[in-house]
Amino acid sequence: WEKALELLDVMACAKMELDRISFNAVISACELRGEWEKALHLLSVMRQSGVEMDRISWNAAVSTCAKDGEWRKALQLLNEMVHSSVESDTITFNTALSACGMDGVWKKAWQLYSLMVQAVVKLDRITCSTVMSACERAGQWVKALQLFKVMQESKVESNVVTFNAGISACEKGGEWEKALRLFNEMALTNVESSRISFNTAISACEKGDAWERALRLCSDMIHSKVEMDTVSFNATISACEKAGEWERALQVLSEMTQREVQSNAVSYSAAISSCEKDGKWERSLQLFSAMARGKINVCTTTCGATISSCVKGVE
Repeated sequence: WEKALELLDVMACAKMELDRISFNAVISACELRGEWEKALHLLSVMRQSGVEMDRISWNAAVSTCAKDGEWRKALQLLNEMVHSSVESDTITFNTALSACGMDGVWKKAWQLYSLMVQAVVKLDRITCSTVMSACERAGQWVKALQLFKVMQESKVESNVVTFNAGISACEKGGEWEKALRLFNEMALTNVESSRISFNTAISACEKGDAWERALRLCSDMIHSKVEMDTVSFNATISACEKAGEWERALQVLSEMTQREVQSNAVSYSAAISSCEKDGKWERSLQLFSAMARGKINVCTTTCGATISSCVKGVE
């Protein structure tokens, strides 16, 4: 990019006419290097030189700001572009959206999406994925699901990212049944479920006290090609613990050990708590001892549940 700038300076000093192609090439070079300040300076020089900017000029400048996390600058440029004679396109908006998404500014992302709809700019999978993810991370599950519905109505093809964002939004909103509907819809649309898909769906069931559904998902995951991790098992154990299904909880913990998935304090705490609720103090002590052997850090909650279990056993 530095060579490109030098060449532009040489052309200016030689009083050669600088055209749009020359400026666009250098702005694009700045984009590749993330030199957003240089890119904005070049846009200013273009204006002063009376060189008309086109979509390439704007898109490259917006992209430069977005890549460097300068979402405010990116939105400012987009706003200028919208009010100029140059028509913005899906690429322009998606670039600005990516900046908002990376910085977690879901309200701005939603405003951009709304502006796209008003300007009748075509929505694509990147648009929807970015806005949905921003809303999901901010706990705005209603808006995330609203956008997922728009995707379906607009016949925008969904992928694992959009489905995961939708499932996660439902999980955060306590809507476990909706989360399962979206999860099941993945198979119907030939979208392969990922570990995140399974884990989020299991977590949604755990939060919704739907332990049987959580177990079924865990079983499906075991028999699928998706590799389970600590989160997968912990969410299932916790679902069983909440339902007082201590035997099921221990079975899942045993499966976790057999598959050599790393257990942690959360795994054992949930299992011990499930035994404590049913008065299985001997099981609680066995699990507590296993934690010590496995050099797993014991927390206050685990100790409390184990002691409570022993007290109940004495009574």
